[in-house]
Amino acid sequence: MSKSSNLQCKGKLHDGEPCPRKVIHASEWCIFHYPNKDRELSLLFSEAFEEEMKKQEKEHFEFFDFTGFDFPNKIEFKGDFQKVILNSAIFRLQVQFKSAIFKKEVMFIGTTFRRNTNFRDATFKRDAIFINATLSGMTLFKYATFEKDAIFGGATFKKRAMFIDTTFRRSVRFKGVKFSRYTTFKRVIFNTANFKDAIFETDANFGGTIFKGTANFRGAIFEGRAWFNYVTFEGNVRFNGATFMEDSRFRLRIFSIMNFNRITIEREFNININWMPVKYEKGIMSYSVQIRNPIIGKKGKIVISGSLGVKEKEYVAGISLLNTDLSKIEFIDESWIIENGRKTIIDEIFLRKQIEFPSPNQLAQTYRRLRDNYENAKRYSEAGDFFIGEMEILRKHDPSILNRILYTIYNILSKYGESVEWPIVWIFLSIILIALIRCAFLRRAPVELSARSREFINSLFLTVKAFFPFNRSE
Repeated sequence: MSKSSNLQCKGKLHDGEPCPRKVIHASEWCIFHYPNKDRELSLLFSEAFEEEMKKQEKEHFEFFDFTGFDFPNKIEFKGDFQKVILNSAIFRLQVQFKSAIFKKEVMFIGTTFRRNTNFRDATFKRDAIFINATLSGMTLFKYATFEKDAIFGGATFKKRAMFIDTTFRRSVRFKGVKFSRYTTFKRVIFNTANFKDAIFETDANFGGTIFKGTANFRGAIFEGRAWFNYVTFEGNVRFNGATFMEDSRFRLRIFSIMNFNRITIEREFNININWMPVKYEKGIMSYSVQIRNPIIGKKGKIVISGSLGVKEKEYVAGISLLNTDLSKIEFIDESWIIENGRKTIIDEIFLRKQIEFPSPNQLAQTYRRLRDNYENAKRYSEAGDFFIGEMEILRKHDPSILNRILYTIYNILSKYGESVEWPIVWIFLSIILIALIRCAFLRRAPVELSARSREFINSLFLTVKAFFPFNRSE
């Protein structure tokens, strides 16, 4: 350290106290805080850093304090560590934390990684804090395990961020994080995940990921394509107010409440829903995927497929489309809950079981919009189910007693005009009834049974002629 002087370094320790180390000659910095080191100082740094680690291990075994260090060379952190503080540090070349085990907190608050960073197989037994960190190179967390909380709030990933087969056993926070390049969360296991207001500037792939707890994507912006293929959601999910600028694919395995309310869609938004089997417990179990009030751009549309409703005992789950304009929604290979021979939306069941309380007008409007959607797709027979659903809501909830009576009669006579069989049955019964009435009123005196039969057949013939007045040639 021949280049040192007796002046005190301008750097700071983790507790805000000034760095006690001697400065490099003709500078205001020690060898560790000195910025933009030349080759000679870089070599000197490598030698001094090994000595510094040994010194700190003796002075305070519980933690290493590398606050504000400027690392000019490639570096590798091997083995087990207690608490490590790297706040405001700068790594100018590649840094390796491969297979490192952090037994206590590790802090990267405001840290800058200029090149690639490798956390493959790393284990974080306590909190890992990356608040406002800047990762300018490719970042790899493959097979990494976070035993406690992981906090990335405000961090920026300027190149590829790869979380592959990563495990987060507790909460992870990516609130406000910016992902500037292709981002992968492949086969990741999350407990509680918070991506609120995160920005994905290019494609994001969450393929095969499992969310065991709540997942929050409220206000997130996906400027590239978003893939959530074969994703499992076991806890409640919120995408409220999220924006999808390019094509998005959601192929979901869920048993939770999933909220897509007021999302913005500029391209195709494709969602396939598969409800996972659940172990039935006492009480009503209800889950739903809510797509309500989406904002769909000129080139945007929603494609929905899969299971849009299931009902088994007291387990009820399905998709909710209340207050949604369905003109830009396409249904493909979908299945609905069938009740009383018709397709039934989940919201009607929720109201009946008093799980949720949508207004009858909302239910009738949703059925009406579904009918219009299916008719526009030329699926007329299926559209009839939704017309029946709309009329059933009016029959049960219209404030006018007279209207409810009229709707009931309309239902009994022809299933609101959607049944072919019932009008035929009623015509047949009406013909027989009128024929019997004719016999009763036109009979002048008692006659034998055979005469009565002939009289009834004649009356039946005349009644049929009256019902079907075909012109006869003279």
